[in-house]
Amino acid sequence: MTEHIELREAYEATPGALADLAAEAIRALVHATRPGQARLTCPPDLADVLGSLRVLASRLTDAVVQLDAWLTTRLDLDDVGADAGYDADTVGLGVSLALCDAGQCFAFAERGLVAAHTSASKLSAVEPSTVVASGALTELPEDPR
Repeated sequence: MTEHIELREAYEATPGALADLAAEAIRALVHATRPGQARLTCPPDLADVLGSLRVLASRLTDAVVQLDAWLTTRLDLDDVGADAGYDADTVGLGVSLALCDAGQCFAFAERGLVAAHTSASKLSAVEPSTVVASGALTELPEDPR
């Protein structure tokens, strides 16, 4: 079972507990943005979420770089072992390469989210005369009166 922490306690929590908290927050976001159930109320809400996701991607990039630095330091100190039949340095190199790949993916995601946020910030709510039909916005005809 994962450790339950409140956000105000985050700076004193373990990295594992913080990663669990982040994963649960993203899970809640996924539920809150499901088609037909989205709790977004207007286009600026979308832009806000995209802006926050951009920050998340940037911070995930930082986190994997720091995790790699931690592992590299521990390997240099010969403070890390490996399962029988495996060499800790070889396994550590594999972890480092995978973390580098993850960091590049997060950086790529951040660039995409910057572009999406920039475009979404230009959107605004439509006039009340617009209705949603079949997933597309359709203008109602002018009142002939």
